[in-house]
Amino acid sequence: MFRGTKDGQADLYIVDITTDEIRKLTDDIYDDKDPWWMDSSTIVFVSDRQNIKDTVWY
Repeated sequence: MFRGTKDGQADLYIVDITTDEIRKLTDDIYDDKDPWWMDSSTIVFVSDRQNIKDTVWY
């Protein structure tokens, strides 16, 4: 899993190591960063989304 920036927009991606497929996890105007696995099925990350306090996105 990694953060990538394209055209000034930062989004999160995940790589399937068996197929080398890259899948975009977020696709929005917000700056998403610091992703990590909370458990085997939940990813949490930091974002600059406005007016959403202490929200966990998964």
